[in-house]
Amino acid sequence: MKLSVYNKESKAPKPNQPIQPGACAVILNENGLIFLHKRSDTKLWALPGGTLELGESISQCCLREIKEETNLKAALEKMIGVYTSPNCVFEWNNGKSSKVWQIFVIAFLCRVENDKVVLNSESTDAGWFSKEEIEKLKTLPYVKEVISDALHKKTAYFD
Repeated sequence: MKLSVYNKESKAPKPNQPIQPGACAVILNENGLIFLHKRSDTKLWALPGGTLELGESISQCCLREIKEETNLKAALEKMIGVYTSPNCVFEWNNGKSSKVWQIFVIAFLCRVENDKVVLNSESTDAGWFSKEEIEKLKTLPYVKEVISDALHKKTAYFD
């Protein structure tokens, strides 16, 4: 399966899946550095996160995804915002069919005391970065915007 990401692209396929909420996290360590991981499916840097499962709250989803992807124990500090756009779609394609969905992500600011990361198979690399270092990285759509909102806005963002 291949994951393709389309953001404001005319060639983007039309969504064919129901909207599925997810969560992501801007995780700060005690030095104020931000955690990103390099996804194995897109080779892009991303915030940890994933889709909501039945029977859990969005905050539980966020903490579960952090634990699954990084083995970090995080504490939620605040909701950063709600990020949705019909102009940003993800496509899983197995060569025969594709599943396409519009993004719907609720972002949270989190802190960790211990920043020793253990990655799962969803990632090929990871690190703790300054905001300036992140500006130079190739990331999934909205990563840099979510980080900026987390660090500079007092109220939650929504579109």
